[in-house]
Amino acid sequence: MFFSTLSNRAKLLVRSIHFKPIIRVNHYSECKIWFHHLCEIIFDVPDKDERESMTPCRLRIIDEPRFFLYIRKPGYGLREWLRHFMFIFNQPMVDVYFGPRRERKCTAEWLYKLLKGFRIREMTVRESACEVLRLLPIMDYLYIDKYYSEPQVPEGDVNYIKKLLIGNIPRVNMNRIMTLDLNTLLMMNSPRISSWRPSLTDKELNMFFKLWLKGSNSKFRWLGLTYTDHQDRGITRNFNVNVILEGIKYEVKIDEDAAYLKTRYCIRKSDGTLAMIRFDSSDIYLIVNVHQ
Repeated sequence: MFFSTLSNRAKLLVRSIHFKPIIRVNHYSECKIWFHHLCEIIFDVPDKDERESMTPCRLRIIDEPRFFLYIRKPGYGLREWLRHFMFIFNQPMVDVYFGPRRERKCTAEWLYKLLKGFRIREMTVRESACEVLRLLPIMDYLYIDKYYSEPQVPEGDVNYIKKLLIGNIPRVNMNRIMTLDLNTLLMMNSPRISSWRPSLTDKELNMFFKLWLKGSNSKFRWLGLTYTDHQDRGITRNFNVNVILEGIKYEVKIDEDAAYLKTRYCIRKSDGTLAMIRFDSSDIYLIVNVHQ
């Protein structure tokens, strides 16, 4: 890393290694680059009164066993360091993580200014999601959540989030921030969808599978529905398989190699696309795996 800062030639040489670590900006603490848990680079976030100028910042390179190396380059602030490492590590996008509001060291507006012009790959928002989503675009993956202590999300914000969900975000993971109903699910065009607060009944699940077999949600590849509302109340979500699969032709397969027997229900579209429906042994989770 230090060698790459010496000259343009050195920077190109490091780039030729074709190593692609994860570059993630933590909104509540720091910017960080991970090297597959072997090493990490931390960008020291400027003090509050210095952030507006995007003042040059120092890097801390931490290696195992906790070896520290500090680097400072004249004229390099957070944006310059991000551009530098995105170039030498052939990484066209950054990940962004928004933690609890009480722990955030800067505003969403400041982070928007920092990341303006950068492409965002993964966006994780654990509180005040709509405030963030109105500023920053999502490219590949969106994870949104809310804390138990956080008030219910206003209806206007929920409707705004739903409009984002029906876009072409490749992967979406919705935790407790909002319920996922059948209409919203049918309008979504994401290949991979996870929801921890689905409201679909057994009959609605049956309708979704039937519509998928007929061609709806054509990009769909993986769906995970986890009924945490039941789990939080200490009750079990008992799926009625007969209702869910009523009118659907399926083949039962049992995975005997697993730690416990797992039953899978395989359905197939007219074009030959195969889908696997599996219920967890606790009858709390519903996961659908689609394979071409």
